[in-house]
Amino acid sequence: MGFIWIIIHDHFREVRLHINELFVDDKYRGKGIGIALINKAKKAQELGVEAIDLFVSENNAGARGLYKKLGFFTERRYKKNSVIIKNKTSR
Repeated sequence: MGFIWIIIHDHFREVRLHINELFVDDKYRGKGIGIALINKAKKAQELGVEAIDLFVSENNAGARGLYKKLGFFTERRYKKNSVIIKNKTSR
């Protein structure tokens, strides 16, 4: 069905949760599973996480649309990927 792989790390004295990988099987996409996984990861903010970041391919319109809907924005670009961070004020 799907999974999320997360890592908590320090980014220039800011505690961040990094989504290393988010996967939902093709036949289960569009059913809210990706949103549910990200919402579960957001619970880490209760542990002092200040922001959530991840890498996503600029060519992956579906994933970028999902992240934008959830309040993520492009922080910086790296090669063919966008680095995206969760808006810190939306706890």
